[in-house]
Amino acid sequence: EGAYFQFANAYADELAKQGINLHLHTTNGSLLNYELLQKDNKIDLAIVQGGTAAANRLSDPNIESLASLYLEPVWVFYRNDEAYVDLRSLRGKKIAIGRFGSGTTALTTLILKENGITSSSAEFLPIGVREAIRQLTEGSIDAAFFVTSPSAEAVQSLSKIPDLRLLNFDRHEAYSRRHPFLSSVTLEEGVVDLENNYPKSKVHLIAPAANLVANKQLHDSLIPMLLRAADTVHKQEPSLFQRDKLPSAQFIEFPLNESAARYFEYGPPLLQKYLP
Repeated sequence: EGAYFQFANAYADELAKQGINLHLHTTNGSLLNYELLQKDNKIDLAIVQGGTAAANRLSDPNIESLASLYLEPVWVFYRNDEAYVDLRSLRGKKIAIGRFGSGTTALTTLILKENGITSSSAEFLPIGVREAIRQLTEGSIDAAFFVTSPSAEAVQSLSKIPDLRLLNFDRHEAYSRRHPFLSSVTLEEGVVDLENNYPKSKVHLIAPAANLVANKQLHDSLIPMLLRAADTVHKQEPSLFQRDKLPSAQFIEFPLNESAARYFEYGPPLLQKYLP
């Protein structure tokens, strides 16, 4: 349902031009992606949300970083007659927090807890993107969290639903100081939809990075091709927040793969620039 699947499909199309088949495996999100990368020998790569790797995974010598791909903000859409001041306003509300096993759930529960909101002071619903949009539209829930690219279909759909508000993270700098994997970003007026001028004013958000990680069994000769495909895809649809800076090694959490390091320093290998 999210941008990971959208971008992975685009990577597959690019790699197919070089005769390489990229097989996609869908999951509920980042936590399950890590689990599969560690336990399933048929899985070579994963797109994961920054900050979702448990401490024992960060020390796993078999996982390497290839790149940080783009920043994916935390979007909190809600229904209320007046604008909420911050996340503390969600106390006692019915909140969609993402599917079990997803990075959205992990990050949402973390930042809500830091604001004094737990499952005992609000109703948490572990539902996916489409169901959350449906229930927001119907008004059967009060708020929903999404962690995704501004270009994702979910954001485009939500921006067109009447009476929905987008939470402005007034204390955005505090989140990025407390958590190194979060960046403070600004959504400028009209940047999501110029025709309908959405958002109607500047909005501050917080954002982890989407990261591409691999296990060590992936052959080094494939890595420059993967990164070149990612470069091509994201240049066609550049980040609203890190234009021309991503993909890069800027927001990675695991040791950087040696082939990836050479790619970022020197570009694609000479022969790959000119030969199939």
